Amino acid sequence: MSADCGHFVKFSERDVVRRLQDNGTFRDVGLSADIAALEAARALISGGAYVLLAGDNGSTFADSKAIEHQMDVQFGVVLIARNYRISKGESDADALQEMRHQCRQAIAGWQPPGCDLPVECDGGQLVKYTAELLIWVERFTTQYQFSATRQPR
Repeated sequence: MSADCGHFVKFSERDVVRRLQDNGTFRDVGLSADIAALEAARALISGGAYVLLAGDNGSTFADSKAIEHQMDVQFGVVLIARNYRISKGESDADALQEMRHQCRQAIAGWQPPGCDLPVECDGGQLVKYTAELLIWVERFTTQYQFSATRQPR
């Protein structure tokens, strides 16, 4: 595991950030706090990719000494693209499609450190748009397991 998340949390958004930095041509790559700060400062720019943890769900399998936990992790990559008007003849109308392609190519099928399964793509959706920008999120899932010793009462 590249990030020291401990025995009970094996997924790190920072691993996804590094993966996008190493396998994409995004202008900026960061975490959810980075996009929140940029949005608050009205400084969002086209070409950004920001990783956010969306949640995790667990299942347990117990025996007399330990409890095995299987965690399904959901995360997203928020993509910021310029909003083009085809009727005005603007040339880069496929910028969002290219960003989605790069994101999926970098993340889908990759197995993050500490995870037991490769990442699966769950699709994407438009979150928000303005006259200048489109905000799109690509959704992904992966899975890891951990074991916890039964604690005395």
